[in-house]
Amino acid sequence: NLVGNALRHASSTDTHLAVNIRAGQNRSQEIWVQVEDSGLGLSEEALERAFDRFYSSQAGQGGGLGLAIVETLVNLHGGRVSAANTLAGGAQFTVKLPSSHHKHPLQHESSRVDATRRVA
Repeated sequence: NLVGNALRHASSTDTHLAVNIRAGQNRSQEIWVQVEDSGLGLSEEALERAFDRFYSSQAGQGGGLGLAIVETLVNLHGGRVSAANTLAGGAQFTVKLPSSHHKHPLQHESSRVDATRRVA
């Protein structure tokens, strides 16, 4: 979703898209994934509401669920996601995930799901 949005909102004259992945220097640090585009950036309202369900800064384009789903998935993995504007004017989305050395919040015995159980 983040890459698709960046491609869709990139400037028509500068289709620059950057995806940066950084890992922490030690076991206590996070993994960062940043996606930047060369578009016009986000309005103040869009920055505040980017992850709200059914919010879209582009009337008639999309259902406003993509970024809400991204946020939910990132949160389920113990991370966080944020939106900002770059100095060059485009939008930047940053996903921060805990390193694999930290226990995932859903890896506790009580929260495991039996994948073989069928729902009638």
